[in-house]
Amino acid sequence: MGAGKFRASPLVRHEANPIITPEKMPFPCYAVYNAGATMFNPGKGRATRFAPLILPDGTVIGTLYGALSVEAAYAETVFHDIVPTATKRRVPRSRLTDLARSPIELTTPLRVADFTGFVGLQKARISRAELIEVGPSHYSETVKWAEAVYETGLAGLAWMSRPAPDTVAFLLFEDRLPAGSLVADPEEAVPLAYGPGFAETLKVAHRADITIVEP
Repeated sequence: MGAGKFRASPLVRHEANPIITPEKMPFPCYAVYNAGATMFNPGKGRATRFAPLILPDGTVIGTLYGALSVEAAYAETVFHDIVPTATKRRVPRSRLTDLARSPIELTTPLRVADFTGFVGLQKARISRAELIEVGPSHYSETVKWAEAVYETGLAGLAWMSRPAPDTVAFLLFEDRLPAGSLVADPEEAVPLAYGPGFAETLKVAHRADITIVEP
Protein backbone atom coordinates (compact mmCIF):
# COMPACT_ATOMS: atom_id res chain seq x y z
CA MET A 1 0.00 0.00 0.00
CA GLY A 2 1.92 2.99 -1.23
CA ALA A 3 1.31 6.57 -0.23
CA GLY A 4 -0.53 7.14 -3.50
CA LYS A 5 -3.09 4.46 -2.61
CA PHE A 6 -4.06 5.80 0.80
CA ARG A 7 -7.83 6.28 0.79
CA ALA A 8 -9.08 7.12 4.27
CA SER A 9 -11.52 9.83 3.17
CA PRO A 10 -14.38 7.47 2.11
CA LEU A 11 -14.63 6.38 5.71
CA VAL A 12 -16.28 9.71 6.52
CA ARG A 13 -19.23 8.48 4.44
CA HIS A 14 -19.02 4.99 5.89
CA GLU A 15 -22.51 3.56 6.46
CA ALA A 16 -21.57 0.23 8.05
CA ASN A 17 -21.01 1.50 11.58
CA PRO A 18 -22.69 -1.14 13.74
CA ILE A 19 -23.94 -0.64 17.25
CA ILE A 20 -21.73 -2.92 19.34
CA THR A 21 -23.74 -4.17 22.30
CA PRO A 22 -23.30 -6.71 25.08
CA GLU A 23 -25.94 -8.80 23.31
CA LYS A 24 -24.12 -8.85 19.96
CA MET A 25 -20.61 -9.52 21.25
CA PRO A 26 -19.63 -12.13 23.86
CA PHE A 27 -18.24 -9.92 26.59
CA PRO A 28 -16.20 -9.88 28.71
CA CYS A 29 -13.43 -9.18 26.26
CA TYR A 30 -9.75 -9.26 27.08
CA ALA A 31 -6.90 -6.78 26.92
CA VAL A 32 -3.15 -7.06 27.46
CA TYR A 33 -1.67 -3.74 28.53
CA ASN A 34 1.08 -2.07 30.53
CA ALA A 35 0.10 -2.63 34.14
CA GLY A 36 2.34 0.24 35.25
CA ALA A 37 0.20 2.76 33.39
CA THR A 38 -3.47 3.35 32.70
CA MET A 39 -5.30 0.73 30.68
CA PHE A 40 -5.57 3.18 27.79
CA ASN A 41 -2.20 3.81 26.18
CA PRO A 42 -1.43 7.56 26.17
CA GLY A 43 0.63 7.38 22.99
CA LYS A 44 3.63 5.60 24.50
CA GLY A 45 5.67 2.73 23.09
CA ARG A 46 6.38 1.60 19.57
CA ALA A 47 4.10 2.23 16.63
CA THR A 48 1.29 -0.25 15.99
CA ARG A 49 -1.28 -0.64 13.23
CA PHE A 50 -3.70 1.93 14.64
CA ALA A 51 -1.74 3.69 17.37
CA PRO A 52 -0.36 5.91 18.75
CA LEU A 53 -3.16 8.17 17.62
CA ILE A 54 -1.89 11.74 17.41
CA LEU A 55 -4.15 14.28 15.76
CA PRO A 56 -2.79 16.96 13.39
CA ASP A 57 -2.96 19.55 16.19
CA GLY A 58 -0.74 17.37 18.40
CA THR A 59 -3.51 16.02 20.64
CA VAL A 60 -2.77 12.47 21.78
CA ILE A 61 -5.78 10.16 22.03
CA GLY A 62 -5.64 7.33 24.56
CA THR A 63 -6.29 3.96 22.92
CA LEU A 64 -6.99 0.43 24.07
CA TYR A 65 -6.51 -2.73 22.01
CA GLY A 66 -8.69 -5.68 22.93
CA ALA A 67 -10.05 -8.95 21.56
CA LEU A 68 -12.90 -11.36 22.07
CA SER A 69 -10.71 -14.20 23.35
CA VAL A 70 -7.70 -14.59 25.63
CA GLU A 71 -5.63 -16.13 22.83
CA ALA A 72 -6.41 -13.28 20.43
CA ALA A 73 -5.49 -10.71 23.10
CA TYR A 74 -2.09 -12.39 23.38
CA ALA A 75 -1.80 -12.73 19.60
CA GLU A 76 -2.40 -9.01 19.12
CA THR A 77 0.23 -8.03 21.70
CA VAL A 78 2.82 -10.42 23.14
CA PHE A 79 2.97 -12.67 20.07
CA HIS A 80 2.06 -10.09 17.43
CA ASP A 81 5.46 -10.07 15.72
CA ILE A 82 5.90 -13.84 15.49
CA VAL A 83 6.28 -14.89 11.85
CA PRO A 84 4.27 -18.10 11.30
CA THR A 85 6.86 -19.55 8.91
CA ALA A 86 9.89 -18.70 11.07
CA THR A 87 12.14 -21.54 12.23
CA LYS A 88 12.80 -19.95 15.62
CA ARG A 89 9.52 -18.79 17.09
CA ARG A 90 10.63 -17.29 20.38
CA VAL A 91 9.60 -14.50 22.71
CA PRO A 92 11.92 -13.33 25.53
CA ARG A 93 10.35 -13.50 28.95
CA SER A 94 11.52 -9.93 29.50
CA ARG A 95 8.83 -8.80 27.05
CA LEU A 96 6.24 -9.77 29.66
CA THR A 97 7.62 -7.36 32.26
CA ASP A 98 4.97 -4.84 33.36
CA LEU A 99 2.29 -6.44 31.17
CA ALA A 100 -1.04 -7.62 32.53
CA ARG A 101 -4.06 -9.36 31.05
CA SER A 102 -7.48 -8.30 32.19
CA PRO A 103 -11.08 -9.11 31.30
CA ILE A 104 -13.02 -6.01 30.29
CA GLU A 105 -16.78 -5.72 30.17
CA LEU A 106 -18.90 -3.44 28.04
CA THR A 107 -21.91 -1.95 29.81
CA THR A 108 -23.07 0.53 27.16
CA PRO A 109 -23.62 0.07 23.41
CA LEU A 110 -20.77 1.54 21.37
CA ARG A 111 -20.65 2.58 17.72
CA VAL A 112 -17.46 1.47 16.00
CA ALA A 113 -16.28 1.25 12.41
CA ASP A 114 -16.63 -2.32 11.21
CA PHE A 115 -13.74 -3.73 9.18
CA THR A 116 -14.49 -7.34 10.12
CA GLY A 117 -15.88 -8.43 6.79
CA PHE A 118 -16.88 -7.78 3.22
CA VAL A 119 -19.39 -4.96 3.71
CA GLY A 120 -17.27 -2.75 5.95
CA LEU A 121 -14.10 -3.11 3.91
CA GLN A 122 -15.91 -2.55 0.61
CA LYS A 123 -17.64 0.60 1.86
CA ALA A 124 -14.29 1.93 3.07
CA ARG A 125 -12.78 1.15 -0.35
CA ILE A 126 -9.89 -0.82 1.07
CA SER A 127 -8.93 -4.49 1.23
CA ARG A 128 -8.00 -6.55 4.26
CA ALA A 129 -4.58 -7.05 2.66
CA GLU A 130 -3.99 -3.29 2.61
CA LEU A 131 -5.34 -2.52 6.08
CA ILE A 132 -4.78 -5.61 8.26
CA GLU A 133 -2.19 -7.83 6.59
CA VAL A 134 0.52 -5.22 5.98
CA GLY A 135 3.48 -5.06 8.37
CA PRO A 136 5.20 -2.35 10.45
CA SER A 137 6.64 -0.55 7.44
CA HIS A 138 3.07 0.54 6.60
CA TYR A 139 1.92 1.53 10.09
CA SER A 140 2.41 5.22 9.33
CA GLU A 141 -0.33 4.76 6.72
CA THR A 142 -2.70 2.41 8.53
CA VAL A 143 -2.77 4.63 11.63
CA LYS A 144 -4.39 7.29 9.46
CA TRP A 145 -7.44 5.06 9.28
CA ALA A 146 -7.74 5.21 13.06
CA GLU A 147 -7.54 9.00 12.77
CA ALA A 148 -10.24 8.99 10.09
CA VAL A 149 -12.49 6.82 12.27
CA TYR A 150 -11.89 9.10 15.25
CA GLU A 151 -12.90 12.15 13.23
CA THR A 152 -16.30 10.55 12.47
CA GLY A 153 -17.14 10.58 16.19
CA LEU A 154 -17.17 6.79 16.54
CA ALA A 155 -15.85 5.03 19.64
CA GLY A 156 -13.30 2.88 17.80
CA LEU A 157 -12.88 0.24 15.13
CA ALA A 158 -13.11 -3.53 14.87
CA TRP A 159 -11.50 -6.06 12.52
CA MET A 160 -10.69 -9.75 12.32
CA SER A 161 -7.34 -10.22 14.05
CA ARG A 162 -4.40 -10.77 11.69
CA PRO A 163 -2.58 -13.36 13.85
CA ALA A 164 -5.87 -14.86 15.12
CA PRO A 165 -8.15 -14.45 12.09
CA ASP A 166 -11.07 -16.32 13.64
CA THR A 167 -11.52 -13.67 16.33
CA VAL A 168 -12.59 -10.03 16.39
CA ALA A 169 -10.01 -7.52 17.63
CA PHE A 170 -10.81 -3.90 18.36
CA LEU A 171 -9.35 -0.52 19.25
CA LEU A 172 -11.28 1.93 21.45
CA PHE A 173 -10.74 5.66 21.88
CA GLU A 174 -10.60 6.71 25.52
CA ASP A 175 -12.35 10.06 25.17
CA ARG A 176 -15.19 8.59 23.09
CA LEU A 177 -16.41 6.19 25.77
CA PRO A 178 -19.26 7.30 28.05
CA ALA A 179 -18.36 7.22 31.74
CA GLY A 180 -18.74 3.71 33.12
CA SER A 181 -19.17 2.10 29.70
CA LEU A 182 -16.08 -0.05 30.10
CA VAL A 183 -15.53 -1.98 33.31
CA ALA A 184 -12.29 -3.67 34.38
CA ASP A 185 -11.73 -4.94 37.90
CA PRO A 186 -8.08 -4.20 38.88
CA GLU A 187 -8.15 -7.25 41.13
CA GLU A 188 -8.78 -9.46 38.11
CA ALA A 189 -5.75 -8.12 36.22
CA VAL A 190 -3.13 -10.87 35.95
CA PRO A 191 0.58 -9.93 35.63
CA LEU A 192 2.12 -11.93 32.80
CA ALA A 193 5.71 -12.15 34.03
CA TYR A 194 5.05 -14.45 36.98
CA GLY A 195 2.49 -16.58 38.79
CA PRO A 196 -0.82 -17.56 37.16
CA GLY A 197 -0.34 -14.98 34.42
CA PHE A 198 2.97 -16.49 33.36
CA ALA A 199 1.41 -19.97 33.45
CA GLU A 200 -1.38 -18.71 31.19
CA THR A 201 1.15 -17.13 28.83
CA LEU A 202 3.09 -20.40 28.63
CA LYS A 203 -0.14 -22.27 27.90
CA VAL A 204 -1.07 -19.98 25.03
CA ALA A 205 2.51 -20.09 23.70
CA HIS A 206 2.58 -23.89 23.87
CA ARG A 207 -0.69 -24.18 21.94
CA ALA A 208 0.78 -21.92 19.23
CA ASP A 209 4.16 -23.71 19.22
CA ILE A 210 5.96 -20.61 20.48
CA THR A 211 8.78 -20.73 23.05
CA ILE A 212 9.16 -18.25 25.91
CA VAL A 213 12.89 -17.90 26.55
CA GLU A 214 14.71 -16.49 29.55
CA PRO A 215 16.67 -13.28 28.88
